[in-house]
Amino acid sequence: MATPCAHEADISLLNTAIVEIKDTLKDLKELLLSNAVLSEQVSHFKENITSIDIRLRKLELDVAQGKGANRWVERVVWCLTSVALGYYLKGNV
Repeated sequence: MATPCAHEADISLLNTAIVEIKDTLKDLKELLLSNAVLSEQVSHFKENITSIDIRLRKLELDVAQGKGANRWVERVVWCLTSVALGYYLKGNV
């Protein structure tokens, strides 16, 4: 008659541990994949933010440089408005 193996309980524990390790490795694989996706999204987001920042700085410079050109137009409009208002008021008095 065959005698039971003295290490049969140890082998059963090892098989259980191997199954748990496989499950853990599967979970780690899923986490790494989702981390890679998030990392890619962060990279695209940073590129978009950088692009927006560059465009915003360019617009700020354009507005700052064009401000002087707009001032003379504004002064001419105010001058014409003042003259028109003066003639209107002078005519009503």
